Amino acid sequence: MSKDRWAATAVPGIRRAMVRGCSAESERARRILPTAITKHQAETIRRDADDYQLFSERMDLADCYWVTRDMAASAMQASADVPSLSREDAPSMNGLMCFSSPLPPMSTVRAGGVAMRGPDGGTIESADPVPVDALAWMVGRFDIVVLPLVRTHRLAGPIHDAPMPLQIFETAQAKLPAVLADMTSDTRDECGLAGAPEPDPDMAGLLAFLSACWVLMMTPTVAERKSLDGQWGGRATGQTRPGDLVTAVDLRPLRYIRAEHDSSGRRLTTRHIVRGHWTHQPHGRDRAERRLQWIAPYVRGPEGAPLVQTEKVMVWRR
Repeated sequence: MSKDRWAATAVPGIRRAMVRGCSAESERARRILPTAITKHQAETIRRDADDYQLFSERMDLADCYWVTRDMAASAMQASADVPSLSREDAPSMNGLMCFSSPLPPMSTVRAGGVAMRGPDGGTIESADPVPVDALAWMVGRFDIVVLPLVRTHRLAGPIHDAPMPLQIFETAQAKLPAVLADMTSDTRDECGLAGAPEPDPDMAGLLAFLSACWVLMMTPTVAERKSLDGQWGGRATGQTRPGDLVTAVDLRPLRYIRAEHDSSGRRLTTRHIVRGHWTHQPHGRDRAERRLQWIAPYVRGPEGAPLVQTEKVMVWRR
């Protein structure tokens, strides 16, 4: 795929290329399995083969999403205090979400760095943070697997042998519902022996962002969604094949609430942005159930008054 071919209409083709690439990686792992020297090495190769086969199968079922820069920034801001990630909030059980602009670079410490293929057949090791261009997710009955993805040309070399437009540089898995403040990862030594679980803020931040994306994109007051046909770029029609359907998600403009006084009766002389926040909204029979709901930020103050803004820094952390 060309470096310039990064748009909403390209996402179905990217998804299909990832299906082929992951399938090829699975086949390659099974071919080299007989060459494993140790039992641990054989188990690692077999697990890789199974994982890539799963990724290929689930990516083939994935719904496609394209998220604008403003929408992603809003979700990143909202993710700072999102409490949990729930299966019920997922817009689809399998998804590929591409971002028009890369998200802040993500640490690779949890994965032990990134090993890339060098031009001379060697290996390039890097512990540098990696930009996130897309996220893929696979929701099961009791857990979720999330793959942060980076466009191949951003790296010094590809991570995978099979040609793919996106490289999988990390894998996160969690039980559902996931209480993000309690996220931990199992530690292992160089022999693969398990140690004590440790807090995992990187995984918590990743899942918090995904949870915020899910909820915000399904909130009409926050996001505007359009269904596009990936074949010709226009609005989806009854003739659009499911595999060519892309949901483009953009941020709606902030609401403006005219107010001359604040809640204490003090006169307002400026306009300011009221920060968005999370709430658990009652729903269901007798309103006995709760679901995560985002109350969108809005501008409040007298008409024509100066707007006071606060600088926001978007990072991968909680």
